[in-house]
Amino acid sequence: MFRIRMLSILFSVLLNFYISHGSSRNLLKEELNCGITQFNETHDEHHRIEHGIKVPLGKWPWLAAIVKRDNYTKPQWCSATVISPQYILAAGHCVDKHYINDSRKLQVVAGALDITSKEAKRIDIESYEVHPDYVLMQEGTKLKQLDNDIAIFKLSERLQFSDRIQPICLARSFQEVPDWRNESAVIAGWGEKAYGERTNVLLEGRVHFNRIAVCKIDYNVTHGIPLKADIHVCAIGEHQKIMGGDSGGPLFVQLELVDSQTGKKRYMQVGITSFFGEPYPGVFARVTAFCDFIERATKSEVKCLPK
Repeated sequence: MFRIRMLSILFSVLLNFYISHGSSRNLLKEELNCGITQFNETHDEHHRIEHGIKVPLGKWPWLAAIVKRDNYTKPQWCSATVISPQYILAAGHCVDKHYINDSRKLQVVAGALDITSKEAKRIDIESYEVHPDYVLMQEGTKLKQLDNDIAIFKLSERLQFSDRIQPICLARSFQEVPDWRNESAVIAGWGEKAYGERTNVLLEGRVHFNRIAVCKIDYNVTHGIPLKADIHVCAIGEHQKIMGGDSGGPLFVQLELVDSQTGKKRYMQVGITSFFGEPYPGVFARVTAFCDFIERATKSEVKCLPK
């Protein structure tokens, strides 16, 4: 009897393990339908321009632009990322009343390099949700504090995924390694090429992570802006940096995890472009801090990567 009971218990344990393991594999497969580009990347320094590199079509298919509805010559407002067929991720200050009095004047463009081109289809924003603990404080035009700078936008129609439009993976856990010699992270957006010089074409740059402890001192002493290690990430490049118009765009890294179908490594977003102050690194909202908010705001349609 004792032996039969033990065999029964062992069978139950194995069965539960098989079911849970199988479910985990299916969940992992489902959640990892992200972060793949069909573009074969090469590091070509000859493509450098003043503050960024022109991006070939389809290289970063998760990049989206938030544009001004009635402006077709210089429409750029914020950059963003595609995280599902119906949701995009951007910065909370992109819809802050300090900067825009009517967010209904904004639309979204995905799958295009030039946001003024005929191929740049505009999609209305059905609704958006800013993080409940979002804080922006200014003295005049001088920024004093910007915390929990994240917003989820729901589109009025679902995106059709293709080589040009794909979602990016989101980080649930990530520990940056500050190393000025290793520009292993990517920033991208439709920001300025130089101060006051707007661009309608997607640009990218390579950056390295900075120690948040040093970054906190720099910003607090020089600009009086408090940074928090649990919600902020700092990064800068030797040749590139974030500029006006890049707000809401991604800071992302390549994973060692290889897609079984394509053999390509995936990309994971670890930051959302928030703000910068010369001459210091750019500051990004740390994605890992907001996974619960993202899942809730998208009604569980979007989840960060499993740990």
